[in-house]
Amino acid sequence: MLAMTVASLLLAANEAIIKWLTATLPFGQLMSLRSGLSLVVLLPFLLRGGDWGAAVGWRDWPLLLARNLALTASVFLFFWGLSLLPLADTMALVFTAPLFATLFGAWLLREEVGRWRCLALAVGFGGVLLITAPGGRIGWAALLPVLAAVGLALSDIATRRLMRRAPGVTVLLYTHAFIALAGLATLLRQDWLWPGLEEASWLVAASLLFSAGLLLQILALRRAAVSTLAPLRYLALAFAVLLGWAIWGQLPGWSALAGIVLIAASGLLVWLADIRSARLFREKL
Repeated sequence: MLAMTVASLLLAANEAIIKWLTATLPFGQLMSLRSGLSLVVLLPFLLRGGDWGAAVGWRDWPLLLARNLALTASVFLFFWGLSLLPLADTMALVFTAPLFATLFGAWLLREEVGRWRCLALAVGFGGVLLITAPGGRIGWAALLPVLAAVGLALSDIATRRLMRRAPGVTVLLYTHAFIALAGLATLLRQDWLWPGLEEASWLVAASLLFSAGLLLQILALRRAAVSTLAPLRYLALAFAVLLGWAIWGQLPGWSALAGIVLIAASGLLVWLADIRSARLFREKL
């Protein structure tokens, strides 16, 4: 639980650094550099995983490509949203990914939704409206993290199927490499901007925080049940509020704050529904 709590803090701090860097560096370049540096940091741990070199079957490549395309689009849209919106609002809207995953799971995988998940969807999307349309009109910038959440949910659906056959370590390796190359491809339409010493230092720090956060999450999930750890992910929203206030002096308005609370509550409802489904499954067995 401590590892998951620290991971939430490190990942929120990483996003705060990325938000600061979007003022001077293109999104594609940030994607490429962060994923490339994170790959360098994670590679020794991936090598120790044992299955890093395991091949992905040819039947899995279309699914792997679809996953990486959805995740890359999600990262790009999230970075764009960070450049325009407060940190806490952007992260809260991306945390709606489990809601979209529930919808896509029912549509694509024929998964049962149930009353609890329906309630979670209603609560979560109510929170989205409070953040995106506080005055009754939806701002286009607020749609960017929502679309990022859609991309993240699609990648999660693909991951759910992919992990049945492909090693998780291999998928992570390919994902970072794909995002790094995709970020470079966006620079075909613009010049490469070399970061200064200060910017490069912060970029390295963001990559280290990002990698450390992922590793701590893996460590936590190896030592405790998902049902125990899932609610702690939402501490990242509280950390985002504190970081946004400390760095930019931004505090969510009452409407946005209510939306953040509703989105967190919807995530907890999905978590409770998953626990209930797992308990019913065990009872049937």
